[in-house]
Amino acid sequence: MEKIEFSEDQRKRIVENAGRFALEAGRKYFACAPGTFEGICRAFRSEGIELMPIELENAIHMGMMGLHGGTAATGVGT
Repeated sequence: MEKIEFSEDQRKRIVENAGRFALEAGRKYFACAPGTFEGICRAFRSEGIELMPIELENAIHMGMMGLHGGTAATGVGT
């Protein structure tokens, strides 16, 4: 993986957007792990930075859905 370079202004926008996007996604899924992951990916993408291929992002996102409500809705880990 190569190092990603971005300006201080981009960094600030990515952080702000990640929070906003994660909040939106968290409300959509009622889960923080996939919402946070989606928010981070969307924030970087909004700046033209692809962190990973979309197929990999989708696979990771589906795996994170198992963390909803703790580990598989057990409440453990929340």
